[in-house]
Amino acid sequence: MTPKQKMLYWRLVKQATQQFCREYQIPKITSQEASVLRHDWHVKALGYDASANDLTNDELDKVFAFLRLVANPDSFDAALGTTKPADDGTRKRYLYALRKMNGPYVAAECLRKFDTRDPEDLSTEDLRVLVIHCKSRKAAMSAARTAAAMTTDHRPPTKDHEQEASDDSDAVDF
Repeated sequence: MTPKQKMLYWRLVKQATQQFCREYQIPKITSQEASVLRHDWHVKALGYDASANDLTNDELDKVFAFLRLVANPDSFDAALGTTKPADDGTRKRYLYALRKMNGPYVAAECLRKFDTRDPEDLSTEDLRVLVIHCKSRKAAMSAARTAAAMTTDHRPPTKDHEQEASDDSDAVDF
């Protein structure tokens, strides 16, 4: 989980726990009881227990949707969050990755590979292909620039070079 995902996760857990306590008129629960409750919610959201630290992005999307529903049981938006397509979060992550890259390059590659300039028009699988392609191109270009920079010798003189220069100056002495 990224730091932002962790913050959201714990905020949703806190809200869901507070709502649970209000709903069942429980004045206070221990941290151990809260942990058991949290893992029960993982089982309900995923169908199995998993550590929050080991959740994949798709699993995390399901857990977030479930926690929002527990925290806001009367919210229509929270209820809709549990019925979103499974790849909605994945699609958003791919689009985010493409937005962080060079826009004109991404649009050109999108047009070349998929006959559209707008990545929003692509399926989730096509977005995955485009992200992988653009990232590998970026890595290849970076490696080529590094290799080109290494072929030109711009290193500062070492002691050996200074010694050779002083030997030459002795030979020219009149």
